[in-house]
Order: sequence, then C-alpha cells, then structure tokens
Amino acid sequence: MKKKLLKLERLKSVKKRISKYFASPDWPWELMVGLFVTLLLINYFMTSLKEEAGDNVWRFLLIILVINLFWASIDAFLFIFTALLYRGHYNKKIEHIRSVDSESAIDLIRTELEESIISLADEKIKRSVTEVLLNEFSEGNYDNSKATAFFGNYILGALWVVFFVMLPSVVLLPIFLITSSVNWALAVSNVIGIIAFFSFGYKLASCTNWNKIVTGLIMAVAGFALVAVGLLIGA
Repeated sequence: MKKKLLKLERLKSVKKRISKYFASPDWPWELMVGLFVTLLLINYFMTSLKEEAGDNVWRFLLIILVINLFWASIDAFLFIFTALLYRGHYNKKIEHIRSVDSESAIDLIRTELEESIISLADEKIKRSVTEVLLNEFSEGNYDNSKATAFFGNYILGALWVVFFVMLPSVVLLPIFLITSSVNWALAVSNVIGIIAFFSFGYKLASCTNWNKIVTGLIMAVAGFALVAVGLLIGA
C-alpha cells in the first residue's frame, strides 16, 4: 500500500512539473528554435543541392536529423548547466547573507527579489517577505543538500528541451519521403513552418498581456526572415 502511495505521489509530482512547464513560455520557445534550425537546413539542402537531394533524400534527411539532435543536446546541456549555475549562485548568496549583519542581509535579499514577481508588490509586502526569508536563512533552516533534489527536475527539463527541439524535424522531414517532388515538399514544409511560427508566437503572447495575433504575425515574419538571412549567409 505504501509503495502504491509513493508511486502515486511521484506521478503527481511529475504531472505538476509538466503542467508548470507547459504554462511557461519555455516550450514554445524551444519549438521555435527547433523549427528555425530544421527549416534552415531543409531550405539549404533542398535548394542548393536540389538534384542531389532528390536522389539521396534519405541521406540528407538523416544529416538534418543528426544536426538537429546535436543542437538539441547542446541546448539541453546549457539548460542543466544554467540551472546548476543559478543554484550555486543562490547557495553562495545565502552563505553571504549568514555572514553579514541583518541590514546588509536585507539589502542582499531585496536585490535578489528585484528580478522576481515580488518586485511588483508594495514596500510593506516586500519588507515582510524579506524578513521571512532572512529568518529562514539566518537560522540555518536552509540546507544546501536540498540542491541535489533539484537535479532530477533539471534532467526532466533537459529531456523536454530535446523533445521540443526535435519535434519540428520529426514532423517536417517525413514530407520529403511521401513525394518524389522536392519542390512540392519544400513548399509544404515552409507553409507549415509559417503556420507553426505564428502558433508559437500566439502561445508566447498567451503567457503575457501582449496581443496574440500581432505577436503571432511578428514571430512568423521574424522566423522566416531569419531563415532567409541564414540562407544568404550560407550561400
């Protein structure tokens, strides 16, 4: 019974992490990065090497997939490294807070809170939150060993990064396998890319108070402008 309850709690924890990730602007951003890389490579290979690409479509699709996987791996590594860097920064900051007088400690905490949602609250709330954190850190209630518990979250986040960066290539590349016309497949891929860029911009705007339609249009135009610039540079 205890094992079942433990598994249930773990599933709830994973579901909570996933729900939190989907509510943030992180996943559409990773999708846009993957889409940009995929479209850039597809347009480069299928335009500049059209005849050869048509004869060796599997080879070029595999190259695109491997390059995208390489980029996704780098992105995942940077995700974990940045998360650990922030965790180390917080641990060092807490040690600093414990080593100075209360007023200096309050100033340090206030500085850190300026980048959080607390910065939007009034001074009374800020002071209250700062004093609660000061009490928590100064009394030794914070245990640095807790940092290891966050590593599992970082690994899960990195896997989501790889998944979302790779997803556009998994969706777009099979189009070149179901038709013998490279031009047709390229046109369909670009149309899907425009719609996808718009959708991701729309989703990003839903995480803010921005206009969703305008943000979607900006992302669609900016996404293909970047692909065009990349092609011109690589030409």
